[in-house]
Amino acid sequence: MKQRLTILLLTYVLLLSGVSAWGQKARDSVAILRAAISKILDNPATNNGMTGIVIQSLESKIPLYERSPDTLFVPASNSKILTSALALNSLGKDFMFSTKVMMQGKPDSDGVLNGTLKLAGAGDPLLQVSDIKSLAEQVFKAGVRRLHGKVLTDATRYDDVLLGEGWSWDDEPFYYAAPVSALNVNGNVVSVFARPGKGVGDLVQVQVEPPTLRLTLSVTAKTGHSNTKPSLRVTRQHGVNVIQVSGALPLDANPNRPAETLTALNPTDIAHEVFENALRERGVTIEADAPLVNEESGEWVPIAEVKSPPLYTILQKMNKPSDNLVAECLFKAVSAYQGAQGSWGASREMGLTYFQSLGIPKEQMSIADGSGLSRQNLVTPRNIVKILTALYRSPDYRVFYDSLPIAGVDGTLEHRMKKTNAENNCRAKTGSLSNVRSLSGYVTTQDGEPLVFSILMNHYNHPKVSARELQDKIVVLLANFRRKTLTNSETNP
Repeated sequence: MKQRLTILLLTYVLLLSGVSAWGQKARDSVAILRAAISKILDNPATNNGMTGIVIQSLESKIPLYERSPDTLFVPASNSKILTSALALNSLGKDFMFSTKVMMQGKPDSDGVLNGTLKLAGAGDPLLQVSDIKSLAEQVFKAGVRRLHGKVLTDATRYDDVLLGEGWSWDDEPFYYAAPVSALNVNGNVVSVFARPGKGVGDLVQVQVEPPTLRLTLSVTAKTGHSNTKPSLRVTRQHGVNVIQVSGALPLDANPNRPAETLTALNPTDIAHEVFENALRERGVTIEADAPLVNEESGEWVPIAEVKSPPLYTILQKMNKPSDNLVAECLFKAVSAYQGAQGSWGASREMGLTYFQSLGIPKEQMSIADGSGLSRQNLVTPRNIVKILTALYRSPDYRVFYDSLPIAGVDGTLEHRMKKTNAENNCRAKTGSLSNVRSLSGYVTTQDGEPLVFSILMNHYNHPKVSARELQDKIVVLLANFRRKTLTNSETNP
């Protein structure tokens, strides 16, 4: 009997110690994770840079790792997380832009309109030449065959400030710094195609799409011998609509790929030109010498309309490829569709008020634009996690989640974290400027526990170590994480 009691007592003690050991293992797994992250960051690349990290469980809200969580960082395109949250809150997931053609006057039985046609922009960043051709087709179907008047454009839904605060002047010619208007077409860029001349020494032949008279070509590039290395340089002269093409293009160069994609300074003027061309192409004659009808003398009647996809689709077109024009148009739309003219300033104030409602004081955030192109944007890793957590708990979470790049699958994460447990698991927004790399989003652990994280890295300038690689190693650690156990291989991705 005494021996049996002893065995029972020993069994009870072992059970208790097992429970205690499990709890210790759970605690140790977090300690091991933290040590592994710190080891990744113990790297020459981090010596002169700044790293801010917050990793948190979405179930328990308990942080798993923090480093400089309340320091302000330049977020680059992680700003699009803020823009997504603000647009969903202000505009709603079903919001659509509506570009219209308004008519003043009425066509007679012969199709002659003694009046005015006006192309009214709504801020749609996705409007294409094909959409404008659709509007021209609708004008034709409305009975207009000859316009005895003028074609006008209206971009007053947004203000006339086309470039954001703090945008670098040398970014201006390139697609990622496209001017922001209420009337955009083709992303406010043109594709520049360069073809070799007929013989060596001839000038290179240059064409832009869509074709426009608003841009001037300055071509000094010559045709070189076949099988030689091209040295073509294509850019737009700062502050003016002059495309410069210099250098050399070999005789056997592929003429079907655009040499460069460049911005145009006057998107509204180009939209006007495209619209007039589309009208003429459809068979509407425009009498350019006709007197302008007084805009106040008659009622404007809508006769054509093109709607954008809904916001839940637009967010995917913004976040997955990290499209800056989409972000800026959505940012200005926040104020434009809340009773004000769309502007960075008005939307900025509305944004700060909204983020205050999430518990983020104004002094812990600086908003300059909606895309993150400006280095005047500042945010802390903790506050990005707050916004991501608020989105996670909102009815629109799935809309936002589906808009994010998927590791190893698509968007700006297509080629990252492949053949790891983060592939097709991590959904996150990337951010990239010179010496700035950001990655913030969601990942699920091996236990099925959802985590939220923000990794902001500024001032990285190491010639051999990539900040992106360090970020990916950290996220793979999170994807491998288990509360109960962690193996050595899982702590060394």
